[in-house]
Amino acid sequence: MVDPALEGLYPVKSLSRFADVIALCVQGEPEFRPPMSEVVQALVRLVQRANMSKRTFGNEQRASQQSGDLDI
Repeated sequence: MVDPALEGLYPVKSLSRFADVIALCVQGEPEFRPPMSEVVQALVRLVQRANMSKRTFGNEQRASQQSGDLDI
């Protein structure tokens, strides 16, 4: 479930990776669950990747607007 306030503005790949981390955390057998330190590291990496993606997307949008190109 994704927050409707995001209005679909999120990378689907990031959502999938986030779901993978969640799935590891809710395994039935505690010994198969990752330590919280690993969960935090995985989430930090996801946020960093998402931030990099946002910057790249924003730069592409600005360049397109400045050059007058249409993204069709």
